[in-house]
Amino acid sequence: MRAPAGRGVTRHPTWGRRAPPQGEQRTGPGKDPRRGAADGIADRVPARRLTLLLLLLTGCAGSIAPYDASQEPARRAALEQHLRTELGPAYDAPVPGLEQADLALGKEIYGKNCDPCHGPYGQGDGPRAIRMMPRPTDLLGTRQLSAAGELGVIDEGSPGTGMPGFGPTMPEGYPMAVYRYVQYLRAHPPPPPDENKGEPKAP
Repeated sequence: MRAPAGRGVTRHPTWGRRAPPQGEQRTGPGKDPRRGAADGIADRVPARRLTLLLLLLTGCAGSIAPYDASQEPARRAALEQHLRTELGPAYDAPVPGLEQADLALGKEIYGKNCDPCHGPYGQGDGPRAIRMMPRPTDLLGTRQLSAAGELGVIDEGSPGTGMPGFGPTMPEGYPMAVYRYVQYLRAHPPPPPDENKGEPKAP
């Protein structure tokens, strides 16, 4: 008996079963190979496991592990120890030329490179901060590195964060100028939260 037009029965050497009627989709191992690769993954991976896989792959950039804020103090301590080891006695020593660094230049550099993450007053509340894990460091916080240590972070960056190293891209003297401006911000606390902060006063 002949099959009605549009609902033919065919055999495929791999499927070994009846082809689906026109307009319908086959599921399972007999799936039409002309469908996309993503559909094939969905057929082979259970829905729950596929959801977990997608969550891992679309997590924070640079890592598939979830961010654990409780590890932040340990990360900061490890950074400090690394800088102490790398700099040796210079870590706690005064930085030559810091007091003579160009404060106005430092403010300009800070506004272009640091403000988007650390915020205008260095409190870690810049417009990009909400999308970053861990959040940018509050430069006014109580736990601070030495002057040489913080200059080392400006130069080399901070592993495990969004802080890049500016040493390879900044002209000589720029890192010290921007760090002097950070010191200026620490010496001039921001206004109370109920007031409009605006821009810090010119140094």
